[in-house]
Amino acid sequence: MSGSEDTRLEAIEQARTRLRRAGERLTAALTRLEGRSGLASVLGGENAALRAENARLAESLAAVRREYEALTKVTETVSARLDGTITRLKGAVDG
Repeated sequence: MSGSEDTRLEAIEQARTRLRRAGERLTAALTRLEGRSGLASVLGGENAALRAENARLAESLAAVRREYEALTKVTETVSARLDGTITRLKGAVDG
């Protein structure tokens, strides 16, 4: 073998080594990408579940607010009646 053939063989061997390493890096990158894709799928499912839970909680909060408003009206009515009763009792006692 001549020196130029050795140089060409070394260059080919180096190119093969670089190509093998590039393939390994590509395989690793694809593995990471597949993992992220799976993670994105999981996160997408969790996001949908959280949105559904948020909607349920918003409806529950709205129901509690409606109940609070109704109870506030009842409390105001009872308070007004008690005030009227107290006034009448004071008038009867003072009499």
